[in-house]
Parts: sequence; C-alpha cells; structure tokens
Amino acid sequence: MSTRKINDIAEDFAEYVIEVAPQKDENGNVQYYFAGSIASILTCNAKSVSDEKGADTRNIDDETRCFLQTYFPRQTGDIDIITMDEEANILNFCKERENRRKINNSRAIVAAIPDAGNFCKEFSGNIYTSAFWDNLSWEHKVTHKISKIETEKENVFYVPRPDYQLANKMCEVVVLKFADCEKNKKNIKDISLMYAAFSKIYSSEEILDAFSVCLKDREDYGQLAQGHSAKACFRKMAPKMMTYLKDNTENSAEAVARLQNMINSIEKPLNKGLSPMLIKQGKEI
Repeated sequence: MSTRKINDIAEDFAEYVIEVAPQKDENGNVQYYFAGSIASILTCNAKSVSDEKGADTRNIDDETRCFLQTYFPRQTGDIDIITMDEEANILNFCKERENRRKINNSRAIVAAIPDAGNFCKEFSGNIYTSAFWDNLSWEHKVTHKISKIETEKENVFYVPRPDYQLANKMCEVVVLKFADCEKNKKNIKDISLMYAAFSKIYSSEEILDAFSVCLKDREDYGQLAQGHSAKACFRKMAPKMMTYLKDNTENSAEAVARLQNMINSIEKPLNKGLSPMLIKQGKEI
C-alpha cells in the first residue's frame, strides 16, 4: 500500500471518528486524543501545530510535510487513544448520526464506532472486533503534552506534541536495551524519520527535555533501570539514526548535520574543565 494512501485512509478515518465522538466537550476541553501510530500518521499531514489552546503555533513547511508523507506512514494494527479522565464522563457527547448521547468511558467508543476495525483491516489484513482500540491513559499520565494539528484538508486533530511523539518512540529503544532486534530496527527507522522532520520544528533542548520527561515516567513505572540519562541514550542511538537516514532517504544531509550538532552540544559539558591531554587520556583534572 502506498504511503499516500495510508495518509488518506488515516485522515478520513480520524475525521469520521471525531464527527461521531468529538475530541472536545461543550466547554472546549480536550476529552481524548489520538496517540501512537495513528497520531504520527496524522501529524505527517499537518501544516501547522500549536498547543491545545491554539497558541505557540509552528508552521510545517511543504518540504518537511512531503518528507514525512513519503517516508513515514506504515501499517498499524490498532488505534491508540489517551483519555483525559477515565473515571469521569470522558466523551461527554457522542454524535451518532442524528442524535447525541453521553459516553462514560473510552470503551464506549467501540460501541459508538463499530466499524473502526475496518480501518485496521485495511492496514494489516487482520479482522478486528473490540481489540482495535488501545487506551494508553494508564501509561501516559505525564509524558504527553497535547497539540492541536491542522492538516492540508483543514481538519483539526488533537495528538501528542510531535517532540513527545519522538521522545516516546525513543524510550521504546531504551526499554529494549538498544538490542538489534526486529522491533528496534523498526523503531530506529521511525525515530530517524521523526527526528529529521521534528528537529526542524523543535530545538535540541526541547527534544532532550521531552526525552528526559518520558524517561523519568518510564522509570517511575518500573520500565527502566536507574541511572539512564536522556543525553547518554541519545548519543547511543544517534549513530544508527544517521546510518538509516543516509542509506534510506534522499537529501538527508541537513538532518544528519542536525543530529551531529546535537551530539556535539551534548558532549561539550562532559569536556568542560579538562585539558586537551587529559581529555585524550580520559582522566579528569
């Protein structure tokens, strides 16, 4: 399936979902947002990204959007969402064709949109019943800052802020201890492409800050050993990211240069206060 078709299917589906189950309540509060693969695919179509109130707008240029649409979209097996408060009336209003009704928790989305499994079937060929929704709310109480994205088709969706999408994907590699397994190869691909695009929108400091927050959350959930640092983890995965970009994408020189600059800036504090000879010998003053 072409990446363009994946983009179109994802956006058409998401547009249908929010028509049936609006992402904001009647007071303008976000009730749930897309996460995981579908959020990243929707972000590929974004022409601008802002915070959930519409402030701090950052435009995404045509070149960056085309890069993402060309290289990133992939098949997905489920639809990840994050609800703001699972115990409350999360989706206060669900519009089913002519009328609206209250929804008490995210499981009711399954009943509201019974044909959602057809979307996943188009991607993976599997037939889904109730398992196509995956609510990650329990896992991401802190790590996600919410963004409003506006697409080329002028749809508005709520997703994790792009640098946090990248940071959470990077955390998956850390959880898997950087092993050369099949899942990490896919993760490195995703991380490389997301970094190439999102590092044009967010600064190195913002990306590392998002990564630090996500690592801390994973540690709090017992998924990481003590002592991981975002900077050390980034240094470890960056060479594989560079290799992937060089070998698999055109015009990757700028993205590779941004990666190298980020590594260089990370290394500087480590060398502060050391003489050239002692740096070479690896000894502190």
